Amino acid sequence: IIKEGRNRHFDPDIVDAFAELEGTFRNIALTYADFDEERQMLSGGTDTESQECRQVETILVVDDNEFNLDLVKTVLERQGNRVTCVENGILALQALTKKGFDLILMDVQMPGMDGLEVCAELKRNHESREIPIIFISALDDPQDKVRAFEVGGVDYITKPYSPPVVKAGVKAHIAWRSAQRGLAERNRLLVEKEIGRAHV
Repeated sequence: IIKEGRNRHFDPDIVDAFAELEGTFRNIALTYADFDEERQMLSGGTDTESQECRQVETILVVDDNEFNLDLVKTVLERQGNRVTCVENGILALQALTKKGFDLILMDVQMPGMDGLEVCAELKRNHESREIPIIFISALDDPQDKVRAFEVGGVDYITKPYSPPVVKAGVKAHIAWRSAQRGLAERNRLLVEKEIGRAHV
């Protein structure tokens, strides 16, 4: 309709209105596709990775939206992870004083202490500064993403997001974190070995 209207020189306002409708319907279709994929994953229809992944990681999810918390928790637990969910930045800091986490998924916009402030606080703490933080936000402006990386975030996923994107990001950064720990452990063993030789 849009192409034909332009070829026949229809009223530009009408053609533009149809173009906007087309964009809206395209977005609806994409959103529906994401929700359909989410539905299949939650019902066990397409997710086979949970059968393959046996390494248990501890993940903290911080979001003031209960639906988002439930969705991400379900997706990550199906990967075999242990997931703790909290609804704001203050509760996130409290949770981190009680136990360690391998990864944090953090919403940016939250009441009280926002995600950027929480991240900055964690990076100032020696015990939590190495934990990778993935931001999840509806903010899609490049400057918002730049600020997230500047305070110490390792990734930025925009809402509405699809479970495959979240899973891929989590898997990649957990693998990187695991590699870092493995390297640190090997270095520690080498140092101990050299010290032992020096005392022989």
